[in-house]
Amino acid sequence: MKKALAILMTLALVGSLSFAEVKIGAWGRGLFVPSYNDGDSDATSFNTVSWGGPNARVGISIIGSSDNAGFEIDMNMDGGSAGNSDQNKLWVKPTDKVKAEIGVVFDDTLRGNACYGTWNWLRTSTMGEDSIFPRINTGNGGFVLSAAPVEGLYAVASVNNIKNSVLQENLFKNAQYAIGYTIANVGTIRAQYIGVYDPSTELDSSLINAAFKFTGMENLYVDAGIFIPTKKDDFGKYDMMFNAFASYKVSAATLYASAGFATDSADFENADGELAMDLGFGVDYALAGGVTLSADIRNQNSAGSYQYGNGVTYGSGATAVQGPIEDGMTSFFVGVDKGFSNGKIGIGFQYATTTFNNWKNGGWATEKAGDQGDNATYAIPVKLEYWF
Repeated sequence: MKKALAILMTLALVGSLSFAEVKIGAWGRGLFVPSYNDGDSDATSFNTVSWGGPNARVGISIIGSSDNAGFEIDMNMDGGSAGNSDQNKLWVKPTDKVKAEIGVVFDDTLRGNACYGTWNWLRTSTMGEDSIFPRINTGNGGFVLSAAPVEGLYAVASVNNIKNSVLQENLFKNAQYAIGYTIANVGTIRAQYIGVYDPSTELDSSLINAAFKFTGMENLYVDAGIFIPTKKDDFGKYDMMFNAFASYKVSAATLYASAGFATDSADFENADGELAMDLGFGVDYALAGGVTLSADIRNQNSAGSYQYGNGVTYGSGATAVQGPIEDGMTSFFVGVDKGFSNGKIGIGFQYATTTFNNWKNGGWATEKAGDQGDNATYAIPVKLEYWF
């Protein structure tokens, strides 16, 4: 009798989980760099990830959903310590076309894309997912309301960074309001306001962002966006930024190109008035057995090394400042991946004409106190990745 009851309880639990669609997913990536040299010291070895940090990402997600409510918990065990990553939220849909969310929320519905080559290895440029049309991101926590009232139309609004209480008068100063409309067999038009306000300094670094994604031709993807600060004097980095990305698949090859331009930027010699540039080209070539060859080349002029990188550190300690690299930066990458049903393994070679010391901690920042980043750098990353 007890055994039968246990079986019935198990079946009931499984049935309830199935009805509620509670799922477990996972994604992770790690880079082992057995050899790195910045030309200024002995070669070193370390672990890292593409976006920064000394540990591999070992992530797991628990996602629950029904017709009208759900949740998502993203966790990681990077470096052996439990932590939160990406989204941790709950949501309710009062109607089938409206959704409300509370917590740490990402909404990628309208997000752009400019990812290829070194973006997935050791990054030498910020040209990536949010370079065209940044996703909704509540930061440390917020509230999101989205709606899809008719086919092709999507609108979303969020108030961000309210984990710690904020003055009510400042609530909507750190907010995003985005709208997009998809034209069948043509593409998607998008526009948004990205509110960024610091109450401690009263600086308003908000941006207006508009973009168009073209998907009207088979195997071709084109996405382009423009950013304009609402208060240039507060924002201080540029008057206007234009970024574009394209990919085209032909037979076993996929070709990539990216371009970024920002006006009234600083370079090594001038505090403003310069045109920042970031240009990139890449290719993936699929071979038999899940093997993919990849390569890319990136170039930034002096102003671009600060707009699309993190420049270089001049001085040290309290007098250290970040600034553009005198001669800009050129980097290239070659690598090979072997893919499986739930993961991949790969090895690559990366080279940059400037000192990318921050490769030691992942990410794309150029950090080398006391010089102008003149030393070339190489790295040999080994990449492991999984997904479930």
